[in-house]
Amino acid sequence: GTYTSIPSFSYQNLAFSDGTYNLTSDINAAGDFSNTGAVFNQTSGTTTFSGTANTISGDNTFFNLEKSATAASTLTFGAGDTQTVLGNLTLTGLDAGNRLTLASTVGSSQWRIDPQGARTVDFLALSDGNNISEALLNCYDVDCVDGGNNTNIFFVPPFPTYRLQGGVRLRGGVRI
Repeated sequence: GTYTSIPSFSYQNLAFSDGTYNLTSDINAAGDFSNTGAVFNQTSGTTTFSGTANTISGDNTFFNLEKSATAASTLTFGAGDTQTVLGNLTLTGLDAGNRLTLASTVGSSQWRIDPQGARTVDFLALSDGNNISEALLNCYDVDCVDGGNNTNIFFVPPFPTYRLQGGVRLRGGVRI
């Protein structure tokens, strides 16, 4: 069958095995999100993951996808699976000591992400990821750790900070 909504409340685990889900509701998952044969299209709303260990498997289309860790956490993606995010992608750890680890269910086998809207990525430890979007996915080195085997995900060094000493004279006698 075809479904357009599921009740908006927090789920421990979600499993989709058949049918078509064209959902407009918010989804909160404290555990795993498993798709083993359904068509999952979230056309509005946000799917939010909580807790310290979550897995997303199967090919899925989310409108907004969010995991903002409040402690060291892991979000594992199915090897070879593609997660498309039409709106906002938010994947953040708490700080350098409490990173959000993004990994594959099978080490050295890539998972794919296709973020098509805004991206917020901070304090990540990232491995085996493949950004298949035409737009860049940048994660600054000061905030992110490259665990290896990542494609089209760039670990950008932080911008340098310069300090001027002794003053600078500009045209017209203005001194800074």
